[in-house]
Amino acid sequence: RRPSGTDAVHVSNPQRTRGSLPPCAMATLVGRGRRVPGGVQSSVSWASSVVVQDEELVPPRGGVAGAATSVALISGFLVGYSICVPDSCGDLIPVVFEWCNSDWRSDCLVGLVCQGLINASLFAGAALGALLVGRQELRVKGPRLQIVISDVLFVLGSLACCSAQGLGRVVLGRLISGVGLGIADIAAPIYVTEISARERRAARTAMHGVSVAVGMLVAIAAGLHQEPPPTPEHKLLNGINLWYWRYLLGFPAIPALLQAALFHWAVPIDPASWLMQRGCVKEARHLLYLTYGVRLPWTPAGGAASSLAAAAAAAAAASGEAGGRSTGEAVAGATTGA
Repeated sequence: RRPSGTDAVHVSNPQRTRGSLPPCAMATLVGRGRRVPGGVQSSVSWASSVVVQDEELVPPRGGVAGAATSVALISGFLVGYSICVPDSCGDLIPVVFEWCNSDWRSDCLVGLVCQGLINASLFAGAALGALLVGRQELRVKGPRLQIVISDVLFVLGSLACCSAQGLGRVVLGRLISGVGLGIADIAAPIYVTEISARERRAARTAMHGVSVAVGMLVAIAAGLHQEPPPTPEHKLLNGINLWYWRYLLGFPAIPALLQAALFHWAVPIDPASWLMQRGCVKEARHLLYLTYGVRLPWTPAGGAASSLAAAAAAAAAASGEAGGRSTGEAVAGATTGA
């Protein structure tokens, strides 16, 4: 296609051109309302079909962006859970470690100070993690890899807490988890915003706040069946109350490992804007086609290039064969191969 002096659009092969037009070109053509030479009837028919395509160009609810968003929302769950989990088991930890020199008391000054340190260490780590996200060394990795790094920190912090034998290990574990929290709480919303189509960006970004609230709810609900700290008139700690707090503090390792695995193997997709910053224009274009559910013009009719499973599997295979190519290049290879 090429514009003439009257802004008309000449089409040598209407069927081929219609199939190869990207969404932005279709919208531009219809928005201008230009005539298409080559026969009045065929021109009107072809222009009408373009209008229909433009009107129906609504990004799917699922697809590549939907799956990537679902995986990224695990970060919000980890943020909310890590903040509220001390409310479920914080009163029992002083009794287990006998910080009050008692096998039933938890409200002495030393116990309260230790509980405060456990809570404060998470937020101190979160402040450090938020500062690290802006550093050049971490910023160039993109939001997806930043989330994976936060997952590693969540795993290390959770394992340190659940295996702790004293205050120092618990505070260290919470500090490490806090660094992961600070990274995830910034990288995850950015990733969801950039990976989503414009029409669904607001709704999907708001789901990060929902996932944080869900994490808080789960953290509180998980400790409901524990007994309160003992008193002299009642029996001492025994059974589940002796060890369940370790499970609560170590649980974030499970969703963190799941998220890291999904981002590495199932949905190894980076946002198109980040690919553009790296100069991967072709790869970013491929990803935008998949995001909007538009059939790639260079694939056979009826191909499964827009299928998330096929694209993700082929992208992972392409990454392995290339031995270190970027995710954008892997996606390009996947879509081209499909």
